[in-house]
Parts: sequence; structure tokens; C-alpha cells
Amino acid sequence: MKYWKLFLIFILLLAAFLRLYKITSIPPSLYWEETALGYDAYSIMQTGKDYHGNILPILALSSFGDYKPSGYFYAIVPFMRVFGLSELAVRLPSAFAGIATVFVVYAIGSALYNKKIGLFAALFYTIQPWSIQLSRVGFETNLATFLLAMGVLLSIKAEKKTWLYVVSALFFGLSAYTYHSERIVAPLFGLVVGVRFLFSYLRSPKKGKPSLGWAVATLFIGIAMLFPILSNLKNPIIAHRAEETSIFSDPTPVLESNALRAEDGNTVVSRVLHHRYVLFGGLMLQQYVKNFSPTFLFLTGDENNRHGTHEFGLLYHVEFFLVAAGLYIVCVRRTFRHMLPVMWVAFSALPVALTVTSPHTLRFASAAPAFALLSALGIVFLSEVFGKIWRKKLILGILAILCIESVVYLHFYFTHYPVLSATDWQYGYKDLFSSLEQLKKPNQKVFVTREQGRPSIYYMFYTKQDPRYVQSQDAVVKKDQQEFLELGRYVFVDNIPPEKGTLVASSPSKMPKNVQPIQTILNPDGSVSWVIWEQQ
Repeated sequence: MKYWKLFLIFILLLAAFLRLYKITSIPPSLYWEETALGYDAYSIMQTGKDYHGNILPILALSSFGDYKPSGYFYAIVPFMRVFGLSELAVRLPSAFAGIATVFVVYAIGSALYNKKIGLFAALFYTIQPWSIQLSRVGFETNLATFLLAMGVLLSIKAEKKTWLYVVSALFFGLSAYTYHSERIVAPLFGLVVGVRFLFSYLRSPKKGKPSLGWAVATLFIGIAMLFPILSNLKNPIIAHRAEETSIFSDPTPVLESNALRAEDGNTVVSRVLHHRYVLFGGLMLQQYVKNFSPTFLFLTGDENNRHGTHEFGLLYHVEFFLVAAGLYIVCVRRTFRHMLPVMWVAFSALPVALTVTSPHTLRFASAAPAFALLSALGIVFLSEVFGKIWRKKLILGILAILCIESVVYLHFYFTHYPVLSATDWQYGYKDLFSSLEQLKKPNQKVFVTREQGRPSIYYMFYTKQDPRYVQSQDAVVKKDQQEFLELGRYVFVDNIPPEKGTLVASSPSKMPKNVQPIQTILNPDGSVSWVIWEQQ
């Protein structure tokens, strides 16, 4: 067997280990979004409806008003068939997508450049903190990244086999049904593919022209898949959610525009120079550029502790130099195959530029394969600059640094991160509802405080509530942003009503001082997450 095949097998096995080892306990708990994904998938599997009673939703599931694209929900269903309603079933689609993306990155690197660059790109993607973090959680963006990367790979292969354009369009379309960001990124890739096909068609001799039939079929499929998404944007509920996350909901540029125009006497020139769209454009540019901050990429990641460790960036420190070298070779060569990773990164930052929060690891995640390709281009370019003796030493030196950095990261991630980040992952709900089910008396009312977020979905998930019963209660019970505030004998409250004989689960601060807890739920660091007590 050739060395590159052995190396590829090793990389894939390493990728599988890093994404599957202790996947149900690191990160330490399902976040509420994962829990909602899982229970909705369970409901669809059992009844053909989400737990709100919507029949086989295609475009989006409500998910507490977030209206998530439905792709990941349906990806969970086969795993639910095998593993039941469990943490493993929720996280496995993302893990397998992460492993598969490693191979796709190798295939893209090999198709664009050569096997050496493909192998290096696969290795970088395998051990990226960014990729590992997202692959071990039920993040829709990770599955969407795989689908987008498949679309890119097939569009490259389609230059020789035209029928693959159709399959490429299907993968681009599926990515748009899996995560919001791809609804911008995938059409941009489709536009690039279309322009390249058009130029290829016009330049080819009559006998060697690519088939127009496949091109028309591809265009039809692309439009057919985009049309439901575009038409659904008119839905007032989904439009409201988009407004909440959009920078255009920020009134600051409008107020600033009015103030500047007033200061300039509201002249024609001032109305142009200080137009609100000019200021919004400046704000978009600021949001866009933040994604390329060295601090964000190589040092700390974004502010959300679920998106990373805060001790490491999305990429390793040594990759700063490799990405820089990769960008240099792109500027020197300036061919499409060298420009593709740069376009990929540029497209991926656009969805973040349109939202309030920037930089944002999840919305920028589709760029991860492109950074792996740039790092691979960089290490191969640096190795070619030096002679044979120094070439080996340089590659071994870079790989040694990368190995040290990755070992330090993996130690922190698997040992310290689960303890330090437990509260960010809403740790404790599993033990809480297991204890409450054992402690509550028949027909006893149970109050659970909402201070740690979305307790009702954890109750449904961990007690495996019958989706048919939940659906029957959807139009009856009180809700807040689609969150159930009561279900059966459980009531989920902000403030605890004074009712004698009720069982209560809350933080220690909400338990009266003269009451002793029946049971205490601890975080991994020993601090108290929940106390269970009874009102006297």
C-alpha cells in the first residue's frame, strides 16, 4: 500500500477518535438547543410531526422562536432509531459529518493541487480546535459545512464529468436547508460555478463543449431548492426572527445619520454622505473584518464558551504563519484553484457581517475547510523554498510545534474544559429530572425554576415524554417563545409560588434559609447546581 494511503487512513482514524471519544460527556451536557433538536427529531420519528404538532416541517422548526433549518433534525432520526432518545443520537450526526469532512478536504486538496497538499489539509482539519469543538456537539453548522464542502468537491469534479453539476447543486441546496449561513454562502458558490461553466462553454471548441442539458438541469434544481426558502422569508414570524439578529435592527446608524445631516444643514451632499445606508455599509464592513482578527482566529475564539475553550483560538498559533504563507502563494499564482480557498473564506464571513454578533464561530464555520487548505498550501510552499536538507527539517519542525500545540489543547479540552464550562452547557438537568422523578409523590406538583434556561425541554427529553401527549398540550398550556411553562404536574417558573406541599428545584439562593434540601445536584467543580426541597 502506498504511503499516502496509509497516512490518509491514519488521519481518518485520528479524526474519528478525536470526535467520538467521550462524546456524550465532553462537552459535559447537552445545551438546550441540542436537547430541542433531539426531542423534535424523536417526535418526528414517533409521530411524523414536531412536538408542536407541525407535520413534517421542511423549511424550519420553531425551536423557541429561532426557526432553525430542518436538515439536522432529520439527520438525527436514523440515529434515534438505533440509540433511542439519547445524547449519543443527538451528537453523532455532527461527529460523522466532521469525520467525513476530513476526507472531503483531502479530496478537494488533491483535486485542486496534489495528494501532498490534500493530506496536509486533511491533517490540519482533523486537529483544528475549531473543527474538533464543532464536531463533538449537535451543531447544525458542522453538518452544513460537510454538505457545502461536498458541493465544492463535486463542482470541481464536474469540470470533467458534467452530470456531477446536478449532484453538486443538490449538496449546496441541502446545506442551505441545514444552517442559516449557508443560505448566503451556497448561492454564492453556485454563482461562481455557473460563471465558470459559462466561460468554459464559450471558450471550448464546438466538438468539446460541455453538455448544456446538465447545466440547465442544475440551474432548475438550484432554483427549485431556493424558491421555498425565499418565499418563506415573507412569513412574519420568521421575518421577525431575522430582524432580531440582523444589524439592520440596530437603530444607531439611523440616529447617527439624522444627527450628522442636521449638523450639516440637511444639504443634498449631507443626505448622500450621511445616508443611513452608507452608515449601515460601514457597520457591515466592521462586522465583516472582525472575523479576520488574529485574536479571534489564533488566540481566544469568540466570547461564547460553548463555541471554544477561550484558551485557544480556532486555529493553532503556528497556523498564523502557514496561513500567511498560503495567502502569499495565492497572491503569486492567482489561478482559480489557488483563489478558491480565499473566495471560500470571503463568502463565509458575509453571513456574520449581516448579524449583530461578530465575530461568530458558528456562523463562520463553513470557512474551516478553506483555512485547512491555506495552511496546507503554506507548509508545502515553505518546504519548497529551502533545499532538500532544510526542507525536511522545516516540515518536521512545523509538525513538531503543531504536535505540541495540539497535545496541550487536547489535554485542556478533555481534562479542564468540561469542568470550567459546565454551567455554560447547563449541566445538571439530567441528574435533576432523574432525582425529581424518584422523589415526587403521586399527584404532587413540582416547581422548577427557569434561571438556568429552558427546563421544560430537558424534562421532555430526559423523561422521554410521549410526543403525542406534548402535542396535545401545545395549544392548551402557557408558553414563552414556544417554551412550555407547564406540562403535567411540572410547572416551570421564574418566581416560586408559595404553595405548601409542592416539590421545588431551584438554585440555593432561592431556597429559604430555614429549609433543608432533600437532595443537591453538584457541578463537576463541586459547586451546587440545583437544590431540591419541599415547601412547608
